[in-house]
Amino acid sequence: MDSVPCGPEGVRTHVDCTTGELTVFWNISTTAENYTTVISRGMGQLLYCNSTETQCSTGGLECGSSYAVTVFSITGTCKSLPSREVTVDTLPCPPTNVTVTRTCAPHPVPVSWLASDGAKYYTAVAVSGEGHRSECTTNKTSCSLTGLHCGEVYTIGVSGADDKCTTQQSHTVSVNTEPCAPSKVSSQLICSARAAHVSWDPSPNALSYAVEAISDGQTLTCNSSSPNCTLSNLLCGQAYEILVTATDGTCVSNYSAPFRQDQVPCAPGNISTDLSCSTNDLTVSWISSSASLNYSVTAVPLAGNITSVICHTNGASCVLSGLQCGQTLNVSVEASSDICNGPHSPPQTVQTGPCDSVNVTSVLHCGSDVATVSWIASPGAVTHTVLAQDGTSHDYISCRTNTTSCQLKQLQCGKVYNLTVMSEDATCNSTGASQHVIMTAPCPPTFMNNTLICGTNSSSLSWTPVADATGYTVDATASNGHKVSCSSATASCTLTDLQCSETYTATVTAHGNECDSAPGTSTSITTVIISKQYTCGTNTAVFRWTDPAGSLGFLTQVEGEGHQDGCHTTNTSCVFENLPCGLDLNVTVQAQGAQCNSCPSVNESLETVACAPQNVSAALLCLNHSALVTWVGSPIAIGYNVTATAQDGHTHHCYTNSTSCQVLDIHCGETYSITVTPYSQTCTGNPSAAYSFQAGRCAPGIITVSPACEGNSTVSWSPVMGADMYIATAVADDGHTHTCSSNYLDSCNFTDLHCGETYAVTVVSVDRGCWSEPSSAVQLRTALCPPTNLTGHVSCDANALTLTWDPVTGAIYVLQYEQIGSALPHSANVTSNSSHTLSNLLCGQSPLSAHKLNGPSGLWDKQWEFLLG
Repeated sequence: MDSVPCGPEGVRTHVDCTTGELTVFWNISTTAENYTTVISRGMGQLLYCNSTETQCSTGGLECGSSYAVTVFSITGTCKSLPSREVTVDTLPCPPTNVTVTRTCAPHPVPVSWLASDGAKYYTAVAVSGEGHRSECTTNKTSCSLTGLHCGEVYTIGVSGADDKCTTQQSHTVSVNTEPCAPSKVSSQLICSARAAHVSWDPSPNALSYAVEAISDGQTLTCNSSSPNCTLSNLLCGQAYEILVTATDGTCVSNYSAPFRQDQVPCAPGNISTDLSCSTNDLTVSWISSSASLNYSVTAVPLAGNITSVICHTNGASCVLSGLQCGQTLNVSVEASSDICNGPHSPPQTVQTGPCDSVNVTSVLHCGSDVATVSWIASPGAVTHTVLAQDGTSHDYISCRTNTTSCQLKQLQCGKVYNLTVMSEDATCNSTGASQHVIMTAPCPPTFMNNTLICGTNSSSLSWTPVADATGYTVDATASNGHKVSCSSATASCTLTDLQCSETYTATVTAHGNECDSAPGTSTSITTVIISKQYTCGTNTAVFRWTDPAGSLGFLTQVEGEGHQDGCHTTNTSCVFENLPCGLDLNVTVQAQGAQCNSCPSVNESLETVACAPQNVSAALLCLNHSALVTWVGSPIAIGYNVTATAQDGHTHHCYTNSTSCQVLDIHCGETYSITVTPYSQTCTGNPSAAYSFQAGRCAPGIITVSPACEGNSTVSWSPVMGADMYIATAVADDGHTHTCSSNYLDSCNFTDLHCGETYAVTVVSVDRGCWSEPSSAVQLRTALCPPTNLTGHVSCDANALTLTWDPVTGAIYVLQYEQIGSALPHSANVTSNSSHTLSNLLCGQSPLSAHKLNGPSGLWDKQWEFLLG
């Protein structure tokens, strides 16, 4: 029989921290065949581990649990008593529900989880794809991970631990950290658009990028989802510091390392130009930049297919050479750096010096000191100056114009002028290469003498010759218009067919290549000439004449329109007195010699003074209170002056070239003396006999009117001497008009005037059918109109009668009433109202009769009867 083995002693346990396997150790005093370890957890299923050794290992234990361990020794069929019970704790369970809260650097990343059984401590570990590790340990259910790298994807897990072991990790959670600052930032200028194209290496975890370009006074930005972006509106002359940030939609990276962007050159400012008029070289200046820049100056012609002119420099000025005259150019300056060309400056318009005019021609204005110089317009010219220099002196004559022709004045005769046409603009003159020669007309010749050739009606004349004359012509004109002439290639010629009794004025003209000279100083050739003097007031004429050689006496005759007279004298004058008025006389003088007489002189005309007008009369014109004066006209009179003088000295005039005239504004009631005076070209004639004229009558004065109580009124006035009739007019405010008239009396009567009206009353006097002006108006008020619509209302209860009527403005009413058939006198009441009540009447009385008076001078209305009940 087997003996009962001794039970194990000194039972010990060990849990493997990696596998969670439980190993039980024990001691024995006597060796047994087998050993059985019983592992129990409350009411759970028992676990058994069998071993022949003094230790036994088993797995499958639940994490975070506490187990009771006992060991039995077995020999044969006998089992020892259990060992002393030992308690063992399994590995803590891994944490669950791990949660990571996303934060942005530099803030740590919070991690939280649910507590696990058996764990006293927890460790959260974050490992990036690049191997970076960060962890935090706590006895709570959350902690924060620090120092995570940007642009990484971290796997985060949490493990629990007790005093002995650490559990397996929980399920991991992935988290992206914020993007790193972009790197390798670069920029390329787009100068023409004042823009910069910025690029960089992509940043992991970045969804988009923001670019900032910072300079003095300006910050530019652009955004992009790709690793490049274009900045617009760069300020010229500014260097920018470009920074780039990346964002994942939540977090923004740090700024990239700054990239310095070179400036876009500005268009140069303060452009100034200076044109050299002699060479047409244009110096262009500007304010240069502090940066090291190159400059190009371009001059673009605005017209024609002309090549632009360009110069280059790294300074602040440049000279454009080879510019053509008369061009309008747009000049601009462009600055450039090694990598970029800036914009052109605003163009400045520059005009090169004007070109010389071409095809210069001249035309002399014959008979004057003027010549017109013309040319074809030159490009760029604003004005032109023509200089004419006498070849024998240094004196100049000039003219200036903004057209293509100009008049030179005060040119001297007999000169050769060298012409130069200068084209000008606001700054420069042309070279003056346009030249021309002009030869003026010869100077006027001067007579040396003239000699009458007896018996031939001829005269021989000579004069001083003038330079450059191709021939001469003498013209002589008599006072009667007769003309003679002679021409010669030398300095003398003979005038023939001169008329006697005439004085000729002779001039000589020299002919030139283009123009003739002005006529020279004239000389007189006299045969016979007559002068006359007429005295208007005495009708006396005095005639005088020249004394031709060989005459012994003179016969003077005047005749015309039935009058003839003569005078024979040895003197050179004759007087004719008391010549009739209104004649046009012809006068001739004949010189009488020893052998023969001259032919009569050409007739002279003489008008005597105009005769006085006849049959003057005047008529009164009603329309405008004027006088129409008529008369029989005077021969040779060209006009008349009519004078009307009143007895008070007041005078009127009118002037006419007909035989009637209207004298205006004559005064009423005046008697005028009217005369008509003629006048001719030379004399004022005799006045007509005076005509007495009576002007129209004045308006009556002191107008009075009588009261118009019954619709009638008498108007009276002070009489007007000489009036044929009077007419009075009354005009009411409503336009109603009344008239009355009287032939000789100083009053008349208005009838049927309307009641309640105000009339303006005027009176006119009538003379020869003409009305005077109206008198001053006086006011006439007619009587008030009677009241109307008298009605009565009987009050039987009160034995009263109430009477009403239509009111009249400004009226006081007198109401009379009486009992019909009664011997009692009537009763009366005065009121200003348009109603009245009669009280205390007896019933059954016979009818009452009532009527009312309108005002103290008004009219009674009709009578009414009322019957009381």
